[in-house]
Amino acid sequence: MPQILGAHLTKTELPFGAATAAALRDQGEPQLAREVEAFVRRRPDVATGNERVAKALLAQVAAQRSRTLSAEWKRSIEDRAR
Repeated sequence: MPQILGAHLTKTELPFGAATAAALRDQGEPQLAREVEAFVRRRPDVATGNERVAKALLAQVAAQRSRTLSAEWKRSIEDRAR
């Protein structure tokens, strides 16, 4: 069952994993409740397309800044050595 749920959970439905597990436990399905809890823990953070794009762009900017700072630092050291 958790595998089937995974294909359909949306950002607004994900918090219901704990409620689903509790309901299953109340219905005498502790093993299935544990599987649902484990499934929810393994899921990556839910993100919209825009959030994924923003995260990727921020990573690119950080990488570029790092390269720029490294190059500037290297030039600074070379200038001091002259």
